[in-house]
Amino acid sequence: MTSPPVIEDETARLASVQSLHALDTRPEPEFDELVELAAWTCHAPMAALSLIDHDRQWFKSTIDLDLIETPRDTSFCGHTIAGSETLVVPDTNLDPRFVDNPFVVGAPEIRFYAGVPIVVDEGLNVGALCVLDTRPRPLFSDERRALEIIARQAAAHLHADRLEWNAIDPLSGASTALAADRWLAGRPRDRYRAAVHFEIVGPSEIHGNHGDGITNRELAAATRRLRTAAADDAIVARIADNELVVLLDCVDADRLGRRVEQVRSAFTDRDGIGVWASPGFATSGAGHHDDDLIDAARRATARHRGAETR
Repeated sequence: MTSPPVIEDETARLASVQSLHALDTRPEPEFDELVELAAWTCHAPMAALSLIDHDRQWFKSTIDLDLIETPRDTSFCGHTIAGSETLVVPDTNLDPRFVDNPFVVGAPEIRFYAGVPIVVDEGLNVGALCVLDTRPRPLFSDERRALEIIARQAAAHLHADRLEWNAIDPLSGASTALAADRWLAGRPRDRYRAAVHFEIVGPSEIHGNHGDGITNRELAAATRRLRTAAADDAIVARIADNELVVLLDCVDADRLGRRVEQVRSAFTDRDGIGVWASPGFATSGAGHHDDDLIDAARRATARHRGAETR
């Protein structure tokens, strides 16, 4: 067996992989459908969309392949990303790079492989779309063409997701509501999650007295304060005119609780020229459905505000 070649611009390639925020995320229908389409058009029983991390191959989606990740040094796709063309291995038993590969001599007993590099940033291959079979066979020209088209669609989806993730509200400097939804959709299910919601009370009064510039400055200051209070893996998003939310996750429920309190304490009294916040929060346990987590935190803020006014 031959390990995948060393990539010349590996530092930049890994930065491109990390910028996607896709590693260790949950399955998503758009990628599952593309992988299914690849298997169907290439008449292959197995297919996968892989991302190649520093020392592992991680699968964003698979068809009939019971794997989540593999070591990079035994990966087929590690060889694919070393080139710019589609890699076709008609018979692994006749290829010295793979003849004694553990996935050839053992389950799933791969005998045929075809992989197309996934290119999100020019010249940087982040992973591969591949089809596999347990019998040796060729890849016909129409199958190759279809696989390459689907690979470009997968790259386009990854790029679009990255744009959503990195979207910034130009006035506050916070992430957008769309980015917040994307963050929640992409986090692993085995983690505890929390949304800490802030209704910034004061911008309308500030606007009336001081104008847009002051309003935006105060929202930006609130965003910076929350970013300082939250860890690097959290996201601070503006979800309405005067609403910010901090999204957190953790493998440990107690630690998550401490992080929530740290964020909630970011505003303890009136700040600047009258901006203050009334924070509510909501949490979800590992494995729980949390599509309404932000709305639950909003409702908690409303209850908190109602209690203060009574």
